[in-house]
Amino acid sequence: MWNLLHETIAKSKKLQANAPHFGSCIAISKNLDKLCHLISSREEAMISDLDELRQKHTCVFEGKFITSYSSAYHESVLNAIAMAQDYFKSCV
Repeated sequence: MWNLLHETIAKSKKLQANAPHFGSCIAISKNLDKLCHLISSREEAMISDLDELRQKHTCVFEGKFITSYSSAYHESVLNAIAMAQDYFKSCV
């Protein structure tokens, strides 16, 4: 599962490289960066931080336009966050 998580993050990073630098894509990119930081740090509070990140990510489109690209980018990062939650919750 660890390899699958990293593959999903790599796909999200490819989308991030081509994402426009405005609106929801900025918020999505910040969430992806936060996810990468969390899984590399492996802090004790990581599970609660991942739960908080998922809630924050779920609301990223509030008041913003949704394009097909930003929707795909959002879904990719959401999948990565969910995989990280599953991975680290199963390790505890």
